[in-house]
Amino acid sequence: MQLGEIIIIMIIFFFILGFGLVFFTQFVANQAHKERSTVNDLNLAETAKTIASLPELHCSQGGDESLYCIDLYKAQAFARTLADDPLHYANTFTGYRVEVRCIYPVCTEIPSFVLLDYTTPTAESDRPFVLPVLLYNPVAHQYAYGEIIIWQRT
Repeated sequence: MQLGEIIIIMIIFFFILGFGLVFFTQFVANQAHKERSTVNDLNLAETAKTIASLPELHCSQGGDESLYCIDLYKAQAFARTLADDPLHYANTFTGYRVEVRCIYPVCTEIPSFVLLDYTTPTAESDRPFVLPVLLYNPVAHQYAYGEIIIWQRT
């Protein structure tokens, strides 16, 4: 009789132990997923800050540079330069796609364009990071509200 009770107690003990291990591994996996998401968001924010502070894109008048202001024509020239020489920023922006989009007032000349794209065609897209910027058209001497949209694709 005692042997049967010990076996039942051991079965219950190992059942509870197995349930605890499953619960613990699910908890750790969920925490790791949250941490990975936070790290990805921080990487996207850092990349957005880096792109917005590139001297190749800044708009300036009279030697004064505005923070988070992008010259549309410099940005287009930068995109064409990267298309001709794609390895120049490849180490810095590997896995990123960056688009500049004009929001208000509606830009008829340049509504949106891809600034750089260092992703593979089969890459899956994570959610984008959007950074509001001021877009300057030096030909028309007009400002517009726009955004830099950054996708990190893996």
